[in-house]
Amino acid sequence: MALAPNRFTPAFGLSNPHLQTLWGPLWRKTTHIERTRERLWLEDGDFLDLDWHGPHTANAPWCWCCTG
Repeated sequence: MALAPNRFTPAFGLSNPHLQTLWGPLWRKTTHIERTRERLWLEDGDFLDLDWHGPHTANAPWCWCCTG
């Protein structure tokens, strides 16, 4: 099986892979949304932070995202 040719061309000034990694988090424009944070304390002393956004009704859809 033949490999596809390398077609990636970095943006001007970002030929260093370390700069490519730093560019997004440091200089990309972001959209901030209004949220309410709720902290749940667990029995072992740890905690879970829940960020709520949008309508707060019993039948409103929700999404659970876990990172770590």
